[in-house]
Amino acid sequence: MLKNLKISTKIVLSFSVIILSLIIITTLSKNAFSNYVDSIKWNVHTYEVINAFEGLMASMVDMETGQRGFSIVMEEQFLEPY
Repeated sequence: MLKNLKISTKIVLSFSVIILSLIIITTLSKNAFSNYVDSIKWNVHTYEVINAFEGLMASMVDMETGQRGFSIVMEEQFLEPY
């Protein structure tokens, strides 16, 4: 089938296949990179949530300690931070 085509037609077909291949590869790479960036954003978000939760837990422990100190000694200085 290709033997009957002119050389210029063969060249145009060859370049068309190459250009089409590059377009497909570029599109797939862009999608993969976009997914990678989204994964990184979610990973960063997860660590931000974990850090916020750890801060909340520390505050809750401090509040519990202050409340316990107030309950035992009945001095309001234990409640001042809250």
